[in-house]
Amino acid sequence: MHVVEIPPHILSVVNRTPNGKDMKKDIESGDLHRKITLYKKVEIQDRKLPSIKGLDPNENFSFLKVHHEVVTITPIMREILEVARTPHTVEELIRWVAENQQCTYESIYQPVYSFLRRMGHLGALVYEEDQLGDKPTILAELEETKKFGDFTLLELIGRSHKVALYKCIKTEKGAHAYTIKILLKRKPRESLLKEFIKEYELLNFLPPHKNVRKIIDASVHDDIPYILFEHIDGVSMSDTVAEVSLETKYSIAHQLMTAMDHLHRHQILHGDIHSSNFLIDTENSLHLIDLGMSHFEHEEKISHGGIPRYMPPERMPDDNLHFSEKRGDYLSEIFQIGVCLYFLFSGKYPFNGLLLKDLTNSVKHEAPPPLIKTPRDETIPQIIADTIFKSMEKDPSLRYRSVGDMLQAWAIAIRGKELPVQEPSYTA
Repeated sequence: MHVVEIPPHILSVVNRTPNGKDMKKDIESGDLHRKITLYKKVEIQDRKLPSIKGLDPNENFSFLKVHHEVVTITPIMREILEVARTPHTVEELIRWVAENQQCTYESIYQPVYSFLRRMGHLGALVYEEDQLGDKPTILAELEETKKFGDFTLLELIGRSHKVALYKCIKTEKGAHAYTIKILLKRKPRESLLKEFIKEYELLNFLPPHKNVRKIIDASVHDDIPYILFEHIDGVSMSDTVAEVSLETKYSIAHQLMTAMDHLHRHQILHGDIHSSNFLIDTENSLHLIDLGMSHFEHEEKISHGGIPRYMPPERMPDDNLHFSEKRGDYLSEIFQIGVCLYFLFSGKYPFNGLLLKDLTNSVKHEAPPPLIKTPRDETIPQIIADTIFKSMEKDPSLRYRSVGDMLQAWAIAIRGKELPVQEPSYTA
């Protein structure tokens, strides 16, 4: 069994204080009595448009803005967050919802518990003692100095409430570029550190592959952990779907499946498959990035992540408060691969819905529109479309049994793609 081994030079920065866990892990371990509060920079805005296509005009929802992310929330979600502007324990918030909705604590516990965990993961809810003051954040310091240890930071590639990614060079060793992933926390608690370093451990275990971004090092500067990767000069697959030809899409699709097959053959689940986690370089080579939510298939008590519009039916939530915590597996990731390929070829998503309940209904009960044309108006062969649709079957048992099997079907489809095109079929 594989376990996360934190390198000693990284482990030395762990702050082992009482209750030394981040909010998400505390809630998982049953600590419901520590006070949490709404992060002070969160914005909640009411829906301003009178109508949105596909939405019931009487449907009420608000926009939650936190750390440059925007999500939709329902009225009851908003009420919970408004109550949390004053510090409360998780226990108190669950009991408040039960009383407000006139239902039992037991019946409302799981969906509210799941919602609070999700808000903690987004950074919308924080522990009372962790509410940031006026001291400059680590990210603000990085942006001001453009320095981090021996590295000169050239470009901010991406950021979240937990990490920042930069293109960088080693200041004294020339212009060779790297990608550095910096944890935005000094002396992180052990649970947060393990979560961050897991990507380093997995990539060290995984044999090198041309379609998987390489790991170089993991260390600490000024009590801040970081991971160093090779730098890929490329753009997200999401940004290439309208630009590349049909023939190039065939190659990109094959590379994507090959990268995922490499992970699965080594018993690793990616955990967060979506189009933006694949980079396409100037030679149209694909690179799988961001294994921050990856884990070994046999590990227990692993929360499988993912963006809802890429999730298979069996992992979609049952209500608007409950964000899916169901374990993923190889078959659920094959479905996510299918969604990526559908988007690659069509430039559109197979399932849609602005609100979570509408998206859930689409994923669980609606067939995707046929795959007929690319964004460049090229005709997609039926055999190619059918191969993609099989990976998105509602019933997991009807999907490919492995990515290896999908690759074999893809090879057959490529050989037969010149056959006459008919209407694509799909089994709902």
